[in-house]
Amino acid sequence: ERTPRLSPEKRYRFHHRYYPQTGHTLSLAFLECFKAQGGEEVWGYPISEPFIEKGQIVQYLQSARLEWQPESPPGKRVKLGLLGQEYLQARGVDPSLVEPVEPMAVATPLAREAFMRVKGSGGKGLQL
Repeated sequence: ERTPRLSPEKRYRFHHRYYPQTGHTLSLAFLECFKAQGGEEVWGYPISEPFIEKGQIVQYLQSARLEWQPESPPGKRVKLGLLGQEYLQARGVDPSLVEPVEPMAVATPLAREAFMRVKGSGGKGLQL
């Protein structure tokens, strides 16, 4: 016999918010961080419940991974995961492509064309 699924209101007896858009809930410090840093407009909606990943409590949002770090001081215990760094490492991207570069000189504020330097292009910029 299967236990009926509890509604979010009955499942959580502490500060939380249920997002029907994805069927997930944010609560406690993750919810406070989420709201303080721009909410749905910045982060998107939660796409998981909190769970343990590599020994750490995490929760995924559409645009970020929140990590609980209890050893940090109060108010700074929720950190962003290093998703970009992990993505590049997992795909074996050449480490030299992520090393710091010298800033490009800016011609004038009235420049009609903008250029972006791309590593591996021989120092040439791409016109934007």
